[in-house]
Amino acid sequence: MLRCVYRCSRLSNDMCSIIKDRVKDLQQQDEERCKLVVHVMVGQDCDQMVCLSSRCLWNADEDSLASATYRNNSLFAVGVVFWLSS
Repeated sequence: MLRCVYRCSRLSNDMCSIIKDRVKDLQQQDEERCKLVVHVMVGQDCDQMVCLSSRCLWNADEDSLASATYRNNSLFAVGVVFWLSS
């Protein structure tokens, strides 16, 4: 079980880096700077419910978010990207 914890932790960090790099590539050069916050959670799927929440200062006119989930018979993954204007 401990090996699984380290593996999921490493996988989460790797996925955060990949997602952040890909989102930055989508940003146009002339767009103003923004802050990207990427959160990925990977865990064992034990047919239990998991709640994920976050808080930040939010400008509803300019800030945005995207999320995605993945699940198979052994694990789940949730990724959230927050795009916060400067």
